[in-house]
Amino acid sequence: MNTRCVGCLLFAWCLVMTGGASAAEPDLRLLTAIQEQDGPAVRALLREGVDVNAVRADGATALLWAAHWDDLDTLNDPR
Repeated sequence: MNTRCVGCLLFAWCLVMTGGASAAEPDLRLLTAIQEQDGPAVRALLREGVDVNAVRADGATALLWAAHWDDLDTLNDPR
């Protein structure tokens, strides 16, 4: 496969993963709070109703980070 084909495939994959070129940026505050183990911020964001399914460009999610830290309180929804 030539370099041009690889570039086209990579571009198409990026569009699929981001929901298209015009997709709004995801709200990553919850993901960041869990990644940084900031319990009070996590609880406040969950009460606020932020998107718990937001995905960072590298594929990371809040659930992934909670599992990484073995954070059972967050995994059990501490609201």
